[in-house]
Amino acid sequence: VTGGTIQGSNTNNSINVLWNAAGTGSVNVTQTSAFGCDSAMSKTVTIMPTPAPVMSGPDSTCSNKIYTYSVPAVIGNSYNWIVTGGSFVGSNTASTVRVQWGSMGVGLISIIQTSAFGCDSTIGKVVTIMPTPAPVITGLDSVCEFKSNFYTVPLISGITYDWVVSGGTVIGSTNTNQIQVLWADAGIGVVSIKETSTFGCDSIINLNVKIMPTPQPVISGPDSVCSNRIYTYNVTTPFGYANIWSVSGGQILGANNLNSVTVKWGGFSPGNVFVTQSSASGCDSTVSYYVEILPTPDPVVSGSSPVCQYKTYEYSVITTPNHTYHWSVNGGVIVSNPDSSVIFVRWTSPGNATVTVNEVSEFGCDSALTTPILVNPTPTPFIVGPDSTCETKVYSYLVTAISGHSYQWTVSNGTIIGSPNGSTVQVKWGTAGIGRLNIRQISGFGCDSNVNIDITIMPMPKPVIAGPLATCETKTYNYSTPMVAGHSYTWFVTGGTIMGPDSNNTVNVKWNVAGGGAINVLETSEFGCGTIASNNITIQPTPVPVIGGPDSICWKNISTYYAGKVNMMKSWNIVGGRIIGPSVLDSVKVTWDSIPVGIVELKLTNAFGCDSTVQKFVNLLRFPQLIISGPSVMCLSHEDYFYTDGYANTVYTWTAPGGVFTNPSTQNITSIRYDMPGKYKIHLDYKAGNGCAGFADKAVQVFGFPKPQINGRVKACAYSDGNLNDENTYSVKKTTADSLVYTWKVSNPASYIQTSNNAINVDWGGPGRYRIAIYQVNPMTGCQDSSEFFVDVDSLPHPKIDPSSMMGCAPLTVTFSESTGNPNYICNWHFDNGNAMNKASVTRTFANIGNNNVKLVVTNEYGCVDSTTMIVPLYARPKASFDILDPDPIYTTDTVHFKNTSTGAVDYFWDLDMGDYSYNTDTMKQYPDPGKYKVWLWAYNASGCADSVSKIVDIRVKPWIYVPNAFTPNGDGLNDVFGVKSKYIESFDLMLYNRWGEIIYKTQDINFEWDATYLSKEVPSGVYVYVIFGRDYYGKSVYLKGDVNVLR
Repeated sequence: VTGGTIQGSNTNNSINVLWNAAGTGSVNVTQTSAFGCDSAMSKTVTIMPTPAPVMSGPDSTCSNKIYTYSVPAVIGNSYNWIVTGGSFVGSNTASTVRVQWGSMGVGLISIIQTSAFGCDSTIGKVVTIMPTPAPVITGLDSVCEFKSNFYTVPLISGITYDWVVSGGTVIGSTNTNQIQVLWADAGIGVVSIKETSTFGCDSIINLNVKIMPTPQPVISGPDSVCSNRIYTYNVTTPFGYANIWSVSGGQILGANNLNSVTVKWGGFSPGNVFVTQSSASGCDSTVSYYVEILPTPDPVVSGSSPVCQYKTYEYSVITTPNHTYHWSVNGGVIVSNPDSSVIFVRWTSPGNATVTVNEVSEFGCDSALTTPILVNPTPTPFIVGPDSTCETKVYSYLVTAISGHSYQWTVSNGTIIGSPNGSTVQVKWGTAGIGRLNIRQISGFGCDSNVNIDITIMPMPKPVIAGPLATCETKTYNYSTPMVAGHSYTWFVTGGTIMGPDSNNTVNVKWNVAGGGAINVLETSEFGCGTIASNNITIQPTPVPVIGGPDSICWKNISTYYAGKVNMMKSWNIVGGRIIGPSVLDSVKVTWDSIPVGIVELKLTNAFGCDSTVQKFVNLLRFPQLIISGPSVMCLSHEDYFYTDGYANTVYTWTAPGGVFTNPSTQNITSIRYDMPGKYKIHLDYKAGNGCAGFADKAVQVFGFPKPQINGRVKACAYSDGNLNDENTYSVKKTTADSLVYTWKVSNPASYIQTSNNAINVDWGGPGRYRIAIYQVNPMTGCQDSSEFFVDVDSLPHPKIDPSSMMGCAPLTVTFSESTGNPNYICNWHFDNGNAMNKASVTRTFANIGNNNVKLVVTNEYGCVDSTTMIVPLYARPKASFDILDPDPIYTTDTVHFKNTSTGAVDYFWDLDMGDYSYNTDTMKQYPDPGKYKVWLWAYNASGCADSVSKIVDIRVKPWIYVPNAFTPNGDGLNDVFGVKSKYIESFDLMLYNRWGEIIYKTQDINFEWDATYLSKEVPSGVYVYVIFGRDYYGKSVYLKGDVNVLR
């Protein structure tokens, strides 16, 4: 060979060649047969470079620690690492590897580096593995805040210790195998120790410690109390907590293990309240509360008992300086200052009563003492009887009779009739004025009472009847008595009848048949005192006249009426006629005038002066004298009316030679038309129902005259004043007789202007049918005629706008309609922001704040126009907005604060999701569960306009995984398995490795329990590495790596 060296024999059919440096070499072989024939052959060899790795990395390590080893990386080379006494962490085919060395001893790491041409090289390194401490922390993993606990690891010679604590404070040195930790606020704390061997090998382990809340009770209640009084003290007790109370200087009344305690304090000395509060986790705390006990007064009441009702007595207590007093009574009334040490009481209710005094010291301590009082009843006489009487009358008075009581009556301006010592008495009162009645009633207990009443003694009325004592039968007379203000009167009679009211001071009496009678009056004063006055009456007989003669006679005829032969004075009187001759004889002659009914009246007077008048009614039959009424001048072919007075049962007969009757000619009124001009006579014959008859004539002159004809529109527009269509001219055609005079009339409510003698212009009022009348007169002949013309004025109503909204908040869309809905109307709309022509309904959106004007102009099919307007008020809306003051992320343990930043609003409504609402300006809320919550804010201004805004609140949670660092699978039922605790972890993968890097356990169940076995065999005590991969509640990757100690 060239470029290399044959290793071993070179005479065999194969050789081993150790090639030298990279480059070109050759192999030459000569082969010789048995016959001595040979042949040589050569082969060129390209010598590729062989890798020459140089390993970097420590050759002295600590057990169970990870170290890095490497060779220079060469492009195109591959690597294969091999280790004994340890295991690779990660890949073993890169230029760099990580090795976790196993237990103490010797290890070896080697590498085979192969070039791209297949050339390889192997190197190795011997590694000394030093022991690594494996500390195990002994101590509580669940503690109370603000309490101290000890934590220990085994003491090993040559080992140094370095403790670190989070969530608490180490008391003393941190460099021994034991520390004392004072834990801080509740939460999660960690005890961590780093043990370092003499070789520099160290190990760190952590113990997670759950710090439980320690109760922090605060006692509330009075700190200054009165001796021998009961008070209540309270402490806030969270759910699951327990309390134990104790006191000094007093006594607990009732239970001592509740949220509150009732204490009765003792005498004048200091006191204390103690409470020990324990949580459900066993954490407790004791606090004390100092109480100053002040002295309480001890009053003693002096005063009378028993007592009399309605009497006044004195009660008192000993006065102590700086003390205050307040009295109260039951069954009486304090009639002095109730805030003194001495009071006076008037007892009002009989029976058991009390007087109570409340004495208050200068320290505010009080004591109330109630003293029973026996109140004997005092008589309470009540006099029953009239307090207003009539003079000289006797009246009875009484009080309620009570056994064992005595009575003493006295009277002034009167006289007691009978005994004055009973429960009743009779009194005859004296002259009008004032009297007094008094009684003194004395009970069996000696309690007495005086009562008196004043009596008003009223005077008696003194009526006197005025009026005739001699009267005529069937005649009415007036009687009276003097009128006294306030008095009432009652009249009653015998032998007669009261005509009209009987309760005035005067009365009218109609006496009956002749004989005797009486009249009486009862006059009663306003005080009820009454007197009767009486008069006897003599009743004389009255004449009974009778008139003879006809009761029906013709007008202007003479008739005789007679009274007969009676010996009495006679007096005749006639109504509607005249007496011919004397009026005092037995008969009279009468001529009658032209009234329908006459009256004959006769008065007879007898010797006693009694008279009587009788009337006879006479029916006067009239004899008519009629005249014809009507025009004297008539127009040709024009009917006119003629009439005379109308009477019942009268026959009328009209004749009109040369004329034509246009109405019946047999009534008191008719109408006649003449068709030829000239002079005519109208004749009337008439006959009354009583047989009387007569006639009348009337001359007329007939002139030729044309009838006027009105020209103009038969339809017009309502309210035409100023209307666009004003063709409202009406006229009559002029004739050759220019001297004609025209008078126009138009029915209300139209008005008109006469533009010429024969024409007018009309301004129409409201809708309806109107009448135009014209009266045509020829002043030369006196002929006149008239004509009428009817105009239908269009019934276009005043238009009305029908809006979908009358007002609102910007922007506001409103639909406007013409309210009648008449399809023949032309509607033109006018807005501030533009017009809309010929639409019955339009829609507009308003954006300008304030009053927006709307106008509607309506035209009907006749061109009649009317309009109306309205205003649409538009109000501004507020601007709703709010800020979330808390920075992201926000967790379920946080309270979210919402700051209202709305403008232009006065009222607010929050919808905080989850059914929670608020009307406050700003608000807050804690969300117990993670998620996205939509929060709405509605803002309202004073006009009721609203705006709203919403935001999403993303409530998050803090995921965590707790992994213990040791367990004891010894079958004692305590800590026998390895598992983890977690919150808010969605996916989970765990792998456990032994010291050689083998996976001895893997799971995706976060609730796993590993019993320290592998392939159904128990694994030895030692440290095992766990690796956890997962994703939290939000899909974020979670990676944990650590050690767990198996302790058997």
